[in-house]
Amino acid sequence: MVCEDFKQIQSLITKLNLIAGLRSQQKINTITMGISNNDITTSITRTFYNKIGCKGHSRDDLFNLTETLINDSYKMLKKYHKDDNSTNREIIGLLKTSLMNVRVNLMTNIRETYVSDQMFITKLDGLATCIQLYLNSVDSTTFDGSLLNSVDQL
Repeated sequence: MVCEDFKQIQSLITKLNLIAGLRSQQKINTITMGISNNDITTSITRTFYNKIGCKGHSRDDLFNLTETLINDSYKMLKKYHKDDNSTNREIIGLLKTSLMNVRVNLMTNIRETYVSDQMFITKLDGLATCIQLYLNSVDSTTFDGSLLNSVDQL
């Protein structure tokens, strides 16, 4: 495994686990990866930052980060699925576990945080479905990463 890949995998797993660990009513700054409780101070601060054009504070930023992490994870899954050795199996297992945990959190805590925004909930449901489709394809004996190509075209 190349050192660059190791750094990318470490970063992916860290960020996926951060998203998977969000509790209900917590929000994340997708630039600094800082987490804050959804209180009046956070609401005012995030609204101000969004109004002046600072990235990282909106639900769309969270969606885009999560989508990017999911796609990057599948690219790594595709890459390391080719060679069957213990290190690659461990990488695949860690990525799959992190993705499963993100999927669960999209459907629970993150959904609860944004319950008043039905459009965003629908987008979260779509991400959760994509994760499940990817995981199902990785578990199939004919995994070739072709599902990744169809998602890249969306």
